[in-house]
Amino acid sequence: MTTNKETPWRWVPSIYFGTGTAQAAIATLALLLYKQLGLSNAEITLYTGLLFLPWLLRPLWSPFLGLIRTPRWWIVSMQLMLGVALGGVAFTIPTAHWLQGTFAFLGLLAFALAVHETEADVFYHDTVKGSTRSGLSSMPNTFRLLAFIFVQGFLVMVAGNLQLLYRNSISLSWSLIFYSVAGLFILSWLWHRTSLPSPYNESIHLLRRQQRREQFAERWQEVKKDILSFFAQHPRQQLAAVFCFTFCFLLPETLTSKVAMLFLVDSNHNGGLGLSPQEFGLTYGTVGVVGLIAGSVLGKAIIATKGLRTIVLPLSVAILLPNALYILLSETQPTSLGIINLCIFIGQTNLGLALVTYWTTLKSISKALGNHTVYILLTSVLALAQMVPSMLSGALQEWLGYNNLFLIALACGILSLAGCVWIRPMLLNKSKADAENNKNIDIS
Repeated sequence: MTTNKETPWRWVPSIYFGTGTAQAAIATLALLLYKQLGLSNAEITLYTGLLFLPWLLRPLWSPFLGLIRTPRWWIVSMQLMLGVALGGVAFTIPTAHWLQGTFAFLGLLAFALAVHETEADVFYHDTVKGSTRSGLSSMPNTFRLLAFIFVQGFLVMVAGNLQLLYRNSISLSWSLIFYSVAGLFILSWLWHRTSLPSPYNESIHLLRRQQRREQFAERWQEVKKDILSFFAQHPRQQLAAVFCFTFCFLLPETLTSKVAMLFLVDSNHNGGLGLSPQEFGLTYGTVGVVGLIAGSVLGKAIIATKGLRTIVLPLSVAILLPNALYILLSETQPTSLGIINLCIFIGQTNLGLALVTYWTTLKSISKALGNHTVYILLTSVLALAQMVPSMLSGALQEWLGYNNLFLIALACGILSLAGCVWIRPMLLNKSKADAENNKNIDIS
């Protein structure tokens, strides 16, 4: 019987709420901060796109974390580092060198987050077993998304209200917001030092230097062997299909994910909708995330009922609708918040459907082709697919305008559908297996 101290409810919600909070800080708060401080869209997307680098390099560092210390140690340490990094961002915002300072601390934040979420997933799977894990399978992603509502919705609204209170002092308002998030992580660090269970023997990690050096060499050889065998054992056409799907499916989303937020807050004469921080927090940070949750729940239910192979192509069409709605919004530039909210809700619901389809397919492919190293390799390809288009998207928007960029992103949906058609023969039409792949999917 699980004691009260060991129950996952003591630590799973707070761990994954923290993960989602840091993700939203990088994805949304940093972007809005730079927009209000006067950077161009090209500069904003370039700088924030570079923050994907730790995830791109994850295959090179993640296999070695367990040789240094336990997942529990990494989680607690990275939460402290997340708090320090967020505090550093807050401290440097009002300074003369705010760009260099905030970007350096955001880089530290991204690295700490990548390590934290990697080891949090390892810790969750090592600690929560059997029927308990089945009952809590949706909890990690649920609390990630609740954190997005808290950050993108509530905190962005608070930032807007602070700007009114302090007579449009943008630097002060954002500095206070980042200090508050830093404080949350310091509290989280203090909580998890005592609330996290201790399933590992810390002493086994206190090895002599030579032993650890030998283990690093052995682990590196294992990683190389797994990757080389992955490329050697499977036909080139099959590998091309896998990498084409992994890279291309989300291209319509990655090309506009940052620009769409900038479009919502940009002024009308620049082609945007001119939403205030409070309106953005309601529209994108609350209504949009609720739509994302609804789409993910619906997508999981459909895949579990119909089977992935049967439904993958119809569900993949959902990736097209968000950009179609952004085209409509950029053409009409409505002033009605109700119309904007409706479009964002429908678009994000369809995005949730598409993301669940993507992640379920990716996990199914990884199980069919190899082991966990293969999955890490594919997520690294995904990071590249997110990093490059998002870095270029701001420059493309300045060159083409919002409307034309959304049109190009919509046209890129052809690549998404082509990738699904190519990968479909590799998928097994088993609803139970698909339901298993659906568990603990991160769509944030």
